[in-house]
Amino acid sequence: MTVALENYRDDPVGFVEQVLGHPPPYEKQREILQTLAVKRRVSVVGANGSGKDWAAARAVLWWLATRPRAIALVTGPTQRQVEQIVWRELRAAHKASQVPLGGRLYGSQWNIADDRFAIGFSTNRADNLQGFHSPELLVVVTEAHAMPQDQMEALKRLYPARMLLTGNAFSRDGEFFDSHHTKRHIYAGIVVSVYDTPNFTGENGGVPGMPTEEDIEERKLEWGEDHPLYQGSILAKFPDMLDDSLLSRTAIEAAVARWEGRPVVRAEAGTSQPLPPLVVRAEAGTSHPLPPLVVPAEAGTSQPHGDDGERDSRLRGNDDSHMPVVPAEAGTSQPHGEDGERDSRLRGNDDTPMPV
Repeated sequence: MTVALENYRDDPVGFVEQVLGHPPPYEKQREILQTLAVKRRVSVVGANGSGKDWAAARAVLWWLATRPRAIALVTGPTQRQVEQIVWRELRAAHKASQVPLGGRLYGSQWNIADDRFAIGFSTNRADNLQGFHSPELLVVVTEAHAMPQDQMEALKRLYPARMLLTGNAFSRDGEFFDSHHTKRHIYAGIVVSVYDTPNFTGENGGVPGMPTEEDIEERKLEWGEDHPLYQGSILAKFPDMLDDSLLSRTAIEAAVARWEGRPVVRAEAGTSQPLPPLVVRAEAGTSHPLPPLVVPAEAGTSQPHGDDGERDSRLRGNDDSHMPVVPAEAGTSQPHGEDGERDSRLRGNDDTPMPV
């Protein structure tokens, strides 16, 4: 019986089951394939060993087999990931297909016609990703969390009809991270925890080679459930802080929010020029910043004391704006004295503010 592959143009799950002859994909793999059929941009963050690349490889076969002018580009940060994982899955599925898919499959290429082919490669130059243009272009990025942003930008400039990103929650910036955060309005995001996989849900009677309960218990004992590696590789959650981070992103975002909410302190009465922020020095011999100094108000007023009435007037800008924080002398709780001495100490005797 002849099968019209074009009939599966909008049905990648049916293609996998009826054309390739696979058992039904598990629920999250079905979600990946079904979402790609209707959404232009799809981003999948998953646990290690959760079958993301299995789904990506079948998506390439489905795309090329059901579209007469299709091109598929598979790329990633390393050639090993592209060739030994995604394309190995693709070659195995192509060979075992219940319906001949045609074309010539060799290496990391599948050629059906001059304007209908799939290719997989990794590069360290963004301009090597140019030149792949088609009204039916599919771009698949594996290990997308480690993909350089300039290469991501180059891929987007190809204006693909579909773009599928797969990766782990091991980054705190870049296109992949943003696709699950600030660019969620552009990407359809899918999260695949290890607890969504068949050995935990019982789908398909479990799948050999996927994570087991014993594997997860070992990771709990080795890392602890709060460790970034556990959060990222098991739960598919972007951790708040990675091993090479000095500050967590949450702490940085909170600091930015506080900074943006500060009142403007005028430099001169009658002007709108803000004073530069004062940098609070750490106590001598420590890495801890001094606590903010609370300056008492004059008796019976709401104005802070000062050793220079004119200076206080300038800081207040003749209104009720808050006075900036003044650092204390190292080892004391006293604010710096005269203007010249204070400015000199804040500058560290040069024009560079002393670090926190």
